[in-house]
Amino acid sequence: MDNQRNTIILSGNLPIHCRDGNIGFYAPSYSSVGASILYGMGPEKRKHTTFIGIPHPEGMPAYKTVQPTEFKFMPVKTSKRPMDLVFSQHLSQACHHSLGKSALYPQDLEDSYNDYLGFNQEFLAVLKQVYTHEDTVVILGKHLLMLPGLIRKEFPLAKIILVYLCPFPAYELFSCIPYSKEILLSMLMCDRLELQSADYLENFISTAFLLVNAQTKEITEKNLEMIRGNSSLVFVDREAEAQKSKQDSHMLPYEEDKKDMLSMLTTSYRTSFLDIEDGRLTEEIGVNDGDEQAVKEYLDDTMPTVARLSKEEVHKTYVVYVENSRVLVSVTPKHAPSGYIAEVLASKQCTEILEKIKETKKDRKLVIVAETTRKIGAPAHNLLSVLKYLKRNPNSKVDFIRCVVYGESVAFHSTELSGLAETIASQHPTRFTTIIFPSTYLYFALLKLADVCIVGSPTDSMSLVASEYICSNPQGRLIAPYSSGIAFKHALYTLNCPNITAEVIKSALEDTAREMDVLESMEEWMHHMHRTLRVYAPIVEEENHKVPKHLLKDILTEQESIRSAYLQSETRSIFLDYDGTMAEIVPNPRDAKPTEEILDILHTLSQDKKNSVFIVTGRGREEAEEWFGHLDIQIYAEHGTYKKENGAWREIPCDISWKPAAIKIIEEYVSYTPGSSIEVKNTCVVFHCKDHGKWCANALQRILGTRARIVTGKNIVEVRPKCVDKGSCIEKEPRSTEFTLCAGDDATDEDMFMVLLNTPGAYTVCVGDRISCASLRAQAPKDLREFLKSLYQ
Repeated sequence: MDNQRNTIILSGNLPIHCRDGNIGFYAPSYSSVGASILYGMGPEKRKHTTFIGIPHPEGMPAYKTVQPTEFKFMPVKTSKRPMDLVFSQHLSQACHHSLGKSALYPQDLEDSYNDYLGFNQEFLAVLKQVYTHEDTVVILGKHLLMLPGLIRKEFPLAKIILVYLCPFPAYELFSCIPYSKEILLSMLMCDRLELQSADYLENFISTAFLLVNAQTKEITEKNLEMIRGNSSLVFVDREAEAQKSKQDSHMLPYEEDKKDMLSMLTTSYRTSFLDIEDGRLTEEIGVNDGDEQAVKEYLDDTMPTVARLSKEEVHKTYVVYVENSRVLVSVTPKHAPSGYIAEVLASKQCTEILEKIKETKKDRKLVIVAETTRKIGAPAHNLLSVLKYLKRNPNSKVDFIRCVVYGESVAFHSTELSGLAETIASQHPTRFTTIIFPSTYLYFALLKLADVCIVGSPTDSMSLVASEYICSNPQGRLIAPYSSGIAFKHALYTLNCPNITAEVIKSALEDTAREMDVLESMEEWMHHMHRTLRVYAPIVEEENHKVPKHLLKDILTEQESIRSAYLQSETRSIFLDYDGTMAEIVPNPRDAKPTEEILDILHTLSQDKKNSVFIVTGRGREEAEEWFGHLDIQIYAEHGTYKKENGAWREIPCDISWKPAAIKIIEEYVSYTPGSSIEVKNTCVVFHCKDHGKWCANALQRILGTRARIVTGKNIVEVRPKCVDKGSCIEKEPRSTEFTLCAGDDATDEDMFMVLLNTPGAYTVCVGDRISCASLRAQAPKDLREFLKSLYQ
């Protein structure tokens, strides 16, 4: 019996191309992330992988049959194509920082939003035909952002991954999108969300906080995290590394253009498969050099800074949670279908082409200028940079090839740059060539031999060509716009200026000390995503008419069974929050001094040698010492920044460089918010208010960003170090495996509950009526006090 789990991949288009209207064959690996995944799948997983999407890109004929394959392809017949979705175009403009007039008239997009929603519903209808409760659903792109919410409503326990391929804009831009809240809430319905760069990750976290008050916590791989508030569903532990599979030969190109390589080196080409005329270019692209002396002075001032531009890869994972939704958010690791690329490069066809190019190239250097058929995949400044380089270096032994490759949605390339390409070719006929839609063998041969590869437009979020270039040619030099999301540690970055890029090309060609970037294989990436998902639900089949809700049992009704476990255990750990948990919330926090009843409960529990009792509070160290210092208990103050044990306090090192800025912001809000106040602790700053806390929280998030953690609670907005929280306190302690009790009332206490998920003998208690991942509920602090007294009475 085959127990392999299935993966269903939904993207705008199926990774299938067709030239003659008869046979559909696998799209080139660089054409889409879906195609890259297809080529990266190991043989044992192919028959367990289903692709769902529009049958073919716009401008390419429909196919009657598909090449022999182990994959399953399910076409979606939609009323509109992605390019026709006005709402999707508006979303794309916001993501690429080019909002149009529709931002001023959001009401005009109501019908367009309904079209976009209908497009997502059409994909859902096809998914329902094949989905089973054990499948993992992977969603790619920006056209299907409402799909996670639709799937979650239809299949509440589905395992959903969203790979967001566009740039994710700052809150100020994203909030301009009509229905932005609905889109964001749908994205938060995923189990895992991957973005393309650290900047986009920070933008998402900030937007989620400002738009829907989502809280964020950085977690480590060993943390168990729960999805949608159900403690019976947890993430699986780390597994052994995935086995690298040898690709079968049928993954090599099935059907290729029969033209000889040399006949493809031409600037004479058809506009598209359908001979579609594209008149989007309204003005001629200027090629004048301007004042050379001014340019020289500008470059002398600028190039030292450009030479220092670099990007570091980020390997952090955050959990973002709001109400009943929890999603792991991280940056997609750089990956490529390495096994497939190695097989192509080792093939006879590719070897022959490599030898021909080497024979022609001899001692000359080769620069590839990559361009895709995507609307933003053809920046004019890349070609202008080539022109400027050739004019300034007329005798250099360097040849340039403009290589136009397929993008996902469109099969015809833009004609906007044709005139500029012809201009360069006419002025430098032996040094500049254009290749449109190269064969797979020619494409990888060019990447293998290119000394430099220029990729990306200023607002690109990623580049498949860049990944495949590094995988094919680790010693090559990659050039990408610094403003894009393309991030490789050893790439060279340029600004969006042809003069600067021309100088970067020159530097890249002269550079001999080249370090290599290391990419994950596609298999490793998919394995990584799967192993951080929840374990499979302990059910035979989902009941679509029932929506799982995390019903917390009342602690008083469960009192006897918990007391029995308490009495039978030999070691016990008890973690208690104070404000709102042991004691009622009061208007003035300074009036919340513990009563004799509370002190007596803590004293009695601590006298039992089997018990380890902890107060885990957000209160300052001085106040915690004043109130609880005489008791024989351990105390964590300021959410874990300070700890008292064995009669002495010690500080946990943390960054508080943000503190002066936080104080300034909160003091400003206090000045015009009646009844509010500021509390400055050693490592935390708190804004106490009944109303208008959101506005202060928004200001803090915008200015401080991810330098600190901003948490909203009951009548408070708290700023504290991002590396310290109540969950980290519990992680540091050797907990009892027989009996662990943890109680809290606020969002800050969810960090403790998360750490204790799936822990044997753990009882987590949420005090008050709010959504929580705790397993028990006490309606009020007095109920918790009654329960605690019952343990020893």
